[in-house]
Amino acid sequence: GVPVSGRVTDPAGKPVANATVILGKYYSPNRISVSTDEQGHYRFASLALGGTVLTVTRSGLAPGLRSINVQAAMKPIDFHLEKGNTLRVRVVGRDGKPIAGVFVTPDSWRGKRVLCDLEVKGRTDSEGRWAWTWAPKDAVKIDFGLTGHVNYMSIRQLPLVAQEAEHVVTLYSALTVSGRVTDAKTKQPIPRFRVLRGSMSTGSVQQILWDRTGAKDGKNGQSEVTISQPSNAHLVRIEADGYQPEVSRQFKDDEGSVTYDFSLRKGRTLNVLIRLPDGKPAAGADVCLCPAHPGKFINMAMSVKNGRFLYRDPSRPFMKVGADGRLRIEPQDIGFLLIVLHDQGYAQVTSKELTTSPQITLKAWARLEGMVRHGTKPVPGAKLDVYPAEPYDPRWSAPDRGRR
Repeated sequence: GVPVSGRVTDPAGKPVANATVILGKYYSPNRISVSTDEQGHYRFASLALGGTVLTVTRSGLAPGLRSINVQAAMKPIDFHLEKGNTLRVRVVGRDGKPIAGVFVTPDSWRGKRVLCDLEVKGRTDSEGRWAWTWAPKDAVKIDFGLTGHVNYMSIRQLPLVAQEAEHVVTLYSALTVSGRVTDAKTKQPIPRFRVLRGSMSTGSVQQILWDRTGAKDGKNGQSEVTISQPSNAHLVRIEADGYQPEVSRQFKDDEGSVTYDFSLRKGRTLNVLIRLPDGKPAAGADVCLCPAHPGKFINMAMSVKNGRFLYRDPSRPFMKVGADGRLRIEPQDIGFLLIVLHDQGYAQVTSKELTTSPQITLKAWARLEGMVRHGTKPVPGAKLDVYPAEPYDPRWSAPDRGRR
């Protein structure tokens, strides 16, 4: 690694002791920090090469931030901190009344998410007020929310600048969507169903991200869901066994209480038989159902590493194959890719292929053996990674690494 050091001084050029120098962005696995000594010096003993960010904080002085490129023979990276500025906030509801206990967190600054764990974060007082007396002079993006409460819609990344006058921040009421869930043909209430909250992703390719971990059970045709986390668009999805799912229109953060009814139509249930390469039932195999975009499959359907799902995306359904090798797939409202993983094999099948033939036989995993030597001596414990060499198939994402 490469040592990185420097000195921190105040507006008068004097050394700043006990300043915190933080390496990396918030939530970075390599995020570490050190403190300056009595002469304002700091030092990281051994850093990896490449780009990163340094943030310096000291109560009473405005923070400092530098993007750096760690390389051999680094020159000292010094910080000259300026006098802190006061940023005042008063949080109110739409009725103008103050809201106490709102959690306030400085988040992003100068395009970097580096301020989330500062000690300045806190809650509004009984008058809805919160102040930061050593803020930078330029804009900081700040988060507002009531942890554990769903009465109000949180605010994310609100840019605010330190000034004499206080900023008045208005929290909207949480979005509540309620209504009836009925059979489209009989008009009768559906006795049991699931209610999912969804949000529209940002970026060049938009997709709906469904929160399956927070799904609610509905009954007797009555649906209600409350949403308190902001998004550029909210949606509600109703799923019921034997029925085609139905998705609501898009809702905005500030709509408050909304009535929206669902009328579900019967759909086709797929009963899929999944076998191992030797023909036996693939009992206990892991399955992920990856929904499609209109016209094309999701850019990253799912990552597979060493025969296991690398992570379990909460927006996609995961299932287990039964002891008899059978898997029941409820009606879907869009095409999908089904990925099946088992110690003995692997398969990926499109919904169109399953409709034609609801049977899957797993392909056995490939096996690669060899010897790793350093000169003539064997090397124990060496790590080997296997990467796919074939061109990308737009129907699915290639596994990020093969089995070792």
